[in-house]
Amino acid sequence: MKLYGKFIASAVVFVIIGMPMLSYVYLRQGLSFRINAIESLKQDEEDLVLTKNLQSEVEFVPKMVNAVVNISKVDLTKAQQLYEKYKGNNFFHLTTYSATKLESTTNNIWGEKHFQLETSPKLQNIFSMHDMILVDTSGQVRESYQYDEETFKTFIQHLSVLLPIESSKKIKLER
Repeated sequence: MKLYGKFIASAVVFVIIGMPMLSYVYLRQGLSFRINAIESLKQDEEDLVLTKNLQSEVEFVPKMVNAVVNISKVDLTKAQQLYEKYKGNNFFHLTTYSATKLESTTNNIWGEKHFQLETSPKLQNIFSMHDMILVDTSGQVRESYQYDEETFKTFIQHLSVLLPIESSKKIKLER
């Protein structure tokens, strides 16, 4: 009976002290990740210049996070995975660019905007230096990236941090 009592006491202590501590550590890690991501998304001079140049050439969808991707340099399957992951989100919009004309089957593969870079020398210049650009809901460039596997993961993380949380329907209590 003594062993049973010690087991119950240990279980109670774990539930009262251990589980809240584990929850705190877990939630703190998520908060730290989000704070670090937001810190790295602060605008610098290059982002401000890029915002000015892009706004004169590209019509961003207002109140949405616009992901601008040059699929001439970014793997097409990665871009498609990006779109598939966020296509149900009401605050996400993907705009793609390519150096050459795409096949008709891939041109409107996602139902989003796609443009050719040859239509604008200014865009050709921008996309010669940046493969992916992340624009926030106010139309400001937050970060630009050169494509590789690691930076694509960072791009996705930053995108998920910038996306506003969709409000859920309020629960209505009926009597």
